[in-house]
Amino acid sequence: MSSPCLRRGVCAQRAVLRSNVHVLLAFLLHLGLVLGCDATPPAKPTPPPKAVEIVQQATEDALKFGLNSSQLDKQSLATWRGKIASAASRADLETAWRDVPALAAHADFLQKKVFEVALDDGDWPKDEPENKLEAAWVEGVRNGVAKVLEVH
Repeated sequence: MSSPCLRRGVCAQRAVLRSNVHVLLAFLLHLGLVLGCDATPPAKPTPPPKAVEIVQQATEDALKFGLNSSQLDKQSLATWRGKIASAASRADLETAWRDVPALAAHADFLQKKVFEVALDDGDWPKDEPENKLEAAWVEGVRNGVAKVLEVH
């Protein structure tokens, strides 16, 4: 039969070993989290320049020629421009359009006069990933409305 002192020594060694294992596991978990997690947010997709250019031109043309001058007032466009500052998609652009009373009467305007026109352009980059194209829609519309407001 072993002495209580010996058993206590073995028990103490086991407790220290278990403690060390827990510390080691905690360290490895922490290291894995640090190495596996990037603190920087994912980059926004870079829209294809050609798509942005096409959408911008379609937007400018639609706003200059698609509405008559009595329907197109600078204040409504400026209000819409402010609302689309945080837009991330065509749906956001359309929602902001409908939120401006003077523009809401022309609910399908963006779809018919901007989006469909841009898609019909022979140079539209059809093979680009959808997230990059969404970014192109938003950037192109923002650029187009800014341009129209400069000259309007």
